[in-house]
Amino acid sequence: MQTLRELLQDRIAPSRQYSERTVELYTQTIDQFERFLGHEPTLDDLDDVTAAKFCKWRLTTSFRGKTITPATVGKDSTQLKAIWNFAAKKRPKRSDGTDIEFPDYRTPTIPKPRPRAFNAEDLAKLVKAAAPSRPYRQTASGVVLVNQADGTVPDRRANRCDSRAAVGRGGH
Repeated sequence: MQTLRELLQDRIAPSRQYSERTVELYTQTIDQFERFLGHEPTLDDLDDVTAAKFCKWRLTTSFRGKTITPATVGKDSTQLKAIWNFAAKKRPKRSDGTDIEFPDYRTPTIPKPRPRAFNAEDLAKLVKAAAPSRPYRQTASGVVLVNQADGTVPDRRANRCDSRAAVGRGGH
């Protein structure tokens, strides 16, 4: 019986022209599926109940001391479905001679990440550290930079730094 690892390396990666990094990510998913099953996964292991239980197991099991995020479980589910769909389209037989059916289990819902944001106090500290010679005034809605000479605000729209400004990768 062909293993999922062999299917990935011998058929899927070459035909889809996957990069080394993509093959590595798929291999990690297969490794976790193997860890869940307790044996090297084969085409016989592709069924909806097993895949759904695998996703639930991934959400509740830590790896290397870290909790698995819903996004990682979603990635694992999507990659397992991609391998499974490829196998179902090529119509290899299970060890009992039956056809492999297409997957019909629900991919876990991945919540949108909440943007990390500064509060007004943290933003004031950042402004002060970035421009210690530039006076600023903290307001209820954020931090306002002021003119050094007279302490007035020259153009509120141009100088106001919103305390709700998102930070992180691409504003996420």
